[in-house]
Amino acid sequence: MLHRRFVRFAAAAGLLSAGLAAATLPTVAQDKMDDKMMTEKKMMMDRMAGLSASEKKLMMRAMEVMSRLSPAERQQMMAMMNSSGMMMDGGRMMMTAARPAPAMVRNILSGWPAKSREVANMVIGKYGPPHEATPTHLHWHNNGPWKRTTVSRDPVMHDFPMPHPDLMEQVIDYKVPPGKFSDLAMYDGSVIVERTKGEISARCDKEEANFLALNLAHDIITGRHSVEEARKMYAENIKALMAGQKPAYTQKLQFPRQNGNTEDPDKPFMPPAP
Repeated sequence: MLHRRFVRFAAAAGLLSAGLAAATLPTVAQDKMDDKMMTEKKMMMDRMAGLSASEKKLMMRAMEVMSRLSPAERQQMMAMMNSSGMMMDGGRMMMTAARPAPAMVRNILSGWPAKSREVANMVIGKYGPPHEATPTHLHWHNNGPWKRTTVSRDPVMHDFPMPHPDLMEQVIDYKVPPGKFSDLAMYDGSVIVERTKGEISARCDKEEANFLALNLAHDIITGRHSVEEARKMYAENIKALMAGQKPAYTQKLQFPRQNGNTEDPDKPFMPPAP
């Protein structure tokens, strides 16, 4: 049975109807958290650096409630959150109930060029429906290893290593040293660095190519490969991928994910305006 404090939390978060929230449920007395709960709390706290202010507030409320639940009740709570439209993904809490209806997404895609539609459907097939949809873009948040994935209706043509349309941008948290920006620009113009936000992304028409682009970008940043070596390796791996092979660099990120704390707001050059 769910703890009454969770019911109040769930009602506040919009997960339960007012009638169910008003029901009287037995209270489970738990003076202190067990070891597993302490571990769960630490993991959640470690990941909070990458959350927005509203996500942090929601996470803290959830942690306070969960600290008073038994292990079985915590599992029940997570199941209800997932089924009600709230998901935990990589430590991040996000609302999913408001995802665009499949019919709406299909209607949007019906007006897209064939290649753009193909890429969008590939992402939908792997990660489910997008969290946001506009006539020109579909957006996913925290899908798989990615902080954000965006598929665009309108391609950006890219000739390296061969002519193709860039349609899908996939973003991760990553702090790139400013001295490496020029190297990355010479390596691949579709590897995009956001210094202030602490993000790096790759844009192509295949997820495998985005994995490859970011893995080699990491190698350049860490000094493992030069720009020239990385460009050559990129072309070789794409050729192997097109031949039906699965090079390791095209299958997943080959370095640990950074979850937040990658921002670089720079330093003030002048006093703030009055």
